[in-house]
Amino acid sequence: MLVVMGLLNASEFVALREPPAQRPPPLPAILGEGDDVTAWEAKRAELRAAWETIIGPMPPRDAPLDVEVLSTEELNDHTRLLLRYRNEPHEMNDAYLLIPKGFDGPRPGMVCLHSTSKTSLRDPVGLANRENVHVALHLVRRGYVCIAPRNYLFAVEGRSYQRAADEVLERGPYKTGMAKMLFDAMRAVDVLLERPEVDATRIGAIGHSLGAKQALYLPAFDERIIAAISCEGGVGLAMSNWEADWYLGRQIKAPSFDRDNHEVMALIAPRALLIIGGESADGAHSWPYIEATLPVWRLYDAEARLGLLRHDEKHEFPSPGAEREAAYEWLDAMLAN
Repeated sequence: MLVVMGLLNASEFVALREPPAQRPPPLPAILGEGDDVTAWEAKRAELRAAWETIIGPMPPRDAPLDVEVLSTEELNDHTRLLLRYRNEPHEMNDAYLLIPKGFDGPRPGMVCLHSTSKTSLRDPVGLANRENVHVALHLVRRGYVCIAPRNYLFAVEGRSYQRAADEVLERGPYKTGMAKMLFDAMRAVDVLLERPEVDATRIGAIGHSLGAKQALYLPAFDERIIAAISCEGGVGLAMSNWEADWYLGRQIKAPSFDRDNHEVMALIAPRALLIIGGESADGAHSWPYIEATLPVWRLYDAEARLGLLRHDEKHEFPSPGAEREAAYEWLDAMLAN
């Protein structure tokens, strides 16, 4: 069921603002009475600084990428490259890059962040069995250049998530696993922007579950991201396992911790954000996060750039049909594809 996005015409969306029938309790307002853009921008700086402290430091992104092409496959409608590149001075990472065929000029680029899966970076590009997770394959066929990097949790086969997080936190400079995920996603953007096929002014991000958490934080802290889709990540800190050491850690369970991800969402405005919920990690109960942040988008006359799309397939990316097509049409509109 498509409940809060509506197609106005072939290239413009209007977000519908009807709350669910069972209205969840509201969140604290982001804006104060009478706040204008100037007041919000001052508050934005404060919120960003607070969340940078929560997430913790990241290393400089100044190591040369040293991108190496490990394999090239020419498929009917796109080229699939397997890349290896330097994430940090001491660390390499792998990613698939999909380049569409049959499109002229530089294309919008997408960072496609995989979910929790043993097949990890193979999922988005169509090399796994579940069609729902093939988001990079879906999008390359719409004309996007897509990069699908491996999440650090899956860099060593058989290693537990806890051990992966412990190793990252022990060596520093990271305070949280989310800082590592955020840094790695930014490095994937760096790789994408080196490609001549990519229009650097039209970069987006998409992720499901594990990848949805990254797709929420990446645009908040990397302004190169113009539009993002976060599917079933559990937008609220109480909705999912954000306290895991590979995300934000146990600090968020402290009695004095009084923040939530509507503040992170607000950092994205007036760029575009779509939350997708299958009535599992996200859904009707995600509405307060839209309601609390919508006034920030309204300051910029950008209301159509924030939305919540609900379906009834639980913890899944939408299957082929109206909801999936609506999400992709929204993305096309936001990135003027």
